[in-house]
Amino acid sequence: MSRALVLAALAVAATAIWPTVASALGSRGCRDAPAFRCATLRVPLDRSGVVPGTIDLQVAFQGGSKPVLVALTGGPGQAGVPFAASFARSLAPALSRYRLAVLDQRGTGGSGVLRCPGLQALSALAPFEAQSVAACGDDLGPRRAFYGTVDTVDDLEALRVALGASKLALMGVSYGTYVAVQYARIHPDRVDRLILDSTVGPAGADPYMLDTYARLPRVLRSLCADGACREATPDPVADLATVARRLDGGGPLDGDVVDARARVHHSKITDAGQLASIVTSGDLNAGLLALLPGAMRAAADGDTAPLVRLRRVADGGSVGADELSFGLNAATTCADAALPYALADPLERRVSELATATAAIPPGDYAPFATRTVLEGSTPADCLRWPGTPLPRAPSTAPLPDVPALILGGTLDTRTPIENARAVAALLPRAVVVEVPGNGHDELDTDWTGCSTRALSRFMRDRPVGDPCRGFSLRPTIAARAPRALADVQPLTGIAGHRGQVAAAALATVDDALNMAVARASTTLDERPGGGGLRGGRYEYLPGLGFRLTGASYVPGVRVSGLARLQDDMSIRGTLRVDGPGTLDGAVTVARGGRVTARLGGRTVRGTTKERTARARTAPARERSLTRAGPRAF
Repeated sequence: MSRALVLAALAVAATAIWPTVASALGSRGCRDAPAFRCATLRVPLDRSGVVPGTIDLQVAFQGGSKPVLVALTGGPGQAGVPFAASFARSLAPALSRYRLAVLDQRGTGGSGVLRCPGLQALSALAPFEAQSVAACGDDLGPRRAFYGTVDTVDDLEALRVALGASKLALMGVSYGTYVAVQYARIHPDRVDRLILDSTVGPAGADPYMLDTYARLPRVLRSLCADGACREATPDPVADLATVARRLDGGGPLDGDVVDARARVHHSKITDAGQLASIVTSGDLNAGLLALLPGAMRAAADGDTAPLVRLRRVADGGSVGADELSFGLNAATTCADAALPYALADPLERRVSELATATAAIPPGDYAPFATRTVLEGSTPADCLRWPGTPLPRAPSTAPLPDVPALILGGTLDTRTPIENARAVAALLPRAVVVEVPGNGHDELDTDWTGCSTRALSRFMRDRPVGDPCRGFSLRPTIAARAPRALADVQPLTGIAGHRGQVAAAALATVDDALNMAVARASTTLDERPGGGGLRGGRYEYLPGLGFRLTGASYVPGVRVSGLARLQDDMSIRGTLRVDGPGTLDGAVTVARGGRVTARLGGRTVRGTTKERTARARTAPARERSLTRAGPRAF
């Protein structure tokens, strides 16, 4: 996002040109965004003219005479036009000064989407393989060289001219920040201001993901700071190392997963690369993040079920090329990346250069993961067989302009760590960085405290931004490690012995359903997310009511049924039927204030439970597919 110095003459000029511009673009009303006009902007495939062809870019823009703010989605590979209304909401503080424009970047959505079925069919946690990426490049043919970020920058410049704007204000999220920065490097005199949300590093996505690997220990310690993980684990970093080493040395982690029909399936985490992707997925999935420390600790102790079921959550559902093009992702990544070999090199030389470069990386830069894990998940390995002709254009390294810049980042972001934001800010003389404590990726959409929006509002009014997020945290309440037996359960306050343990187990079953429902909703956007209990049975979320449980089991030997009504503060009310061990069957009733009445084994007892005050945050639609794309989603 940017702020503009609105000159009266510019406003008059823009007003005069508007009807001509709208007509030239053939604008029409946008079906899903009534406040916007939709249009098609035809641009050359290859601006040098060597490779013939054109691309019809789909654009949505607001009318009027204000300066233009272009919002850029992530990926690479995401469409932009479907999220015009979403951007209008999150960028509302900027729209008193700007009119908003969005586009499907070339090769995405309605702008000649690139389709590579072999890549598109992969699940989120399945790595790209060099042969599949090469096949995609062969299928695309010579046009594959014209989908780098520099080519998108040229398209943005064409859009600026078509809209009659003397300058552009640019807002980007995730990979969109890199597009914005590249435009600012190539057209510094055409940039009014920048708003960067979840920022890619100055040189682009790290080809080995070292920025992510290096920050994982810091993120896990921050997640568990101040005793937040006391019921889950004493040391999440040590747990990550234990599980990663086990995957590297002993094969996959196997476990049973219960589905929404209460059927049991055998599943597994195949390697440490999948583990890294599961951890990274937590920066867009608060439910998964809340469960992750306890699940890793359980796996380190030999109980694999809690972690293996998170693999299924992180894997998510299928995604179509119109939503996120894996073909465009491959073409852009191989064009942009700082590869240790040249795409003009023969395969034998590429292999040699890749081996030399990988061996030169200090293992401490990616500990506790093995070199093989880092290599197999790297861009140089993905692009090893990418066809080398014609050659793409390299990204610009020119200085950034002296323009106002607001840079937002979450302290728990792993795919674009906050350190990236600071590095980019150091290159912008008038940049201000706002850190959102306890948040992950995509601040303006996931920050329910509103501090990111306050930062944007101050920035747009030319006021000092300061630290509007001080005193706030979006860190989710960390779930306890799942018990392997009823004996591991702490009795409910005020109820001693086995009855207290059974009552606590019943309420823990509801808490687990809540976390899993948030995790699943973040991935699938299902309005009624449901699933299986950790140890058996099932649950379903009913909007406006709460959770219906049917024989759901979180603690072995305790099954729970009934409707748990979910309150605004995330606490529960209602009566649950309990099938406990031996004669400890009965019911557990939760009332206001956490008061619990349990009748178990023919005896009535009373206790209390702490109110659940954690607020769930879920991934927004335009970032959901980044979660699906895993570590390639920059």
